[in-house]
Amino acid sequence: MIPQEILDKAVKYHGHYGPFLVIGIRASLYALQKMGNVRVCHIFCPQKKPYLCVSDGVMSVIGCKILHHKGEGIRLCFEGAGNTLCIS
Repeated sequence: MIPQEILDKAVKYHGHYGPFLVIGIRASLYALQKMGNVRVCHIFCPQKKPYLCVSDGVMSVIGCKILHHKGEGIRLCFEGAGNTLCIS
């Protein structure tokens, strides 16, 4: 469950509600829960909308540096203090 205030902030940042935005939000919340601190998020996905909307979900929750990489499907790799968490 995404807290309403986080969802509202993300929609305001992104401009509208959508499933790819929610993917970024949920992955970010999970990464914060598991890692505590995230400095960089590598996003592997097709370099076009709606896939790139995932990054707005990440930015609205974590606000970390985001690096985009060409890839199939969606994979997010969060880097923290000496550890990495990847979510596909």
